[in-house]
Amino acid sequence: MLRGEDARGLEWMLVDGALPFVAAGEQLLCEQLLVGPEEGRRPLDQLTECADDLWQAGHPHASEVLGALADAVKPVGKALDKRLGKAAFKAGSVK
Repeated sequence: MLRGEDARGLEWMLVDGALPFVAAGEQLLCEQLLVGPEEGRRPLDQLTECADDLWQAGHPHASEVLGALADAVKPVGKALDKRLGKAAFKAGSVK
């Protein structure tokens, strides 16, 4: 995981990158998280790595996006769903 300013930039970009897919629905959001390059990390892998910290990025749509991500990953990972749900709650309470 990145530290300092770089970490906040990455976390902001992950929330910002998921935002357009949130409106498209859980199924498309989940599909986009599972798609990735043949070699390398999928968006789901990146999300798993920093799920607990995404709420700290200060993104204005963090609570909405994290809640939608939690719902979208529920079929593929209950533990990640729970972590994202907690992060969504934290993001909503910071506002």
